[in-house]
Amino acid sequence: MSDRDAHGRFTEGNHPITGFHTNPERRNRFPTRGRAFQLAAGKYLDMNDEQIRTELDKGDTLSQAQQLALQTIAVAKDVNNPAHLSALMALLDRTEGKPTVMEVETGQVEPPVINVQFVGPRNGEGESGAGTRPQLGLNQSESGE
Repeated sequence: MSDRDAHGRFTEGNHPITGFHTNPERRNRFPTRGRAFQLAAGKYLDMNDEQIRTELDKGDTLSQAQQLALQTIAVAKDVNNPAHLSALMALLDRTEGKPTVMEVETGQVEPPVINVQFVGPRNGEGESGAGTRPQLGLNQSESGE
C-alpha cells in the first residue's frame, strides 16, 4: 500500500494547520533579503489612512525601508507634487511588478528564397518524364540570416 496519492503527495500525517495551502499570497514573500522596500510598500498600500497615521506615530522605530516607503506613498498621493506620477509608478512597479512589454521588430523581414529543382526519373519509371516530381528546397537569403 502506497503512502502517496496520484500527485505524489503524502496521504497520511501531512496536514499542517497553516502554510501555502491556506495562505497562497505568502508564496512570493520568502525570503525577504533585499526586498525590504517592496515588502514595506506592499504592506502600507493595503492600509487605510488611519492605519498609516498610527504607523507614522511609531517614528524612530521604523526601518529605513519603511520610512522610505511611507514617504514615497505620501508623494504618490499628493497630486500637486510634480513627482506624483513617478512615485506612483515606482510603488506599483515594486509591489505589483512591471508590465510585460512586447518587443516590436522595426526592420522589414526579407522573405525566404525558394528554389525548385527537378530531379530526373526514378529507376524503372522510364524516360517519358511522367514520374518526375519536383523537389523543394528552402534556402535562407544570403543577406545575413
